[in-house]
Amino acid sequence: AEELKVPKFKLEFAYESIIELIDAILSLDGYKSYSHIADISYLRKLGFSEDIILKLDNLRDKRHKSK
Repeated sequence: AEELKVPKFKLEFAYESIIELIDAILSLDGYKSYSHIADISYLRKLGFSEDIILKLDNLRDKRHKSK
């Protein structure tokens, strides 16, 4: 059972790192987000492709279901 926890933690750490990076960009641009959905949506304003945004939203969904 212990080896099943490793991928969950990797997922959580990767996701949290991405969200922290987006929050840093938001802060530099003078904004503060109060939701991870808003964080990911902000990437549209930065010109990220819909493919990347959908992948991150899918990662968000998987992360939240793992809690």
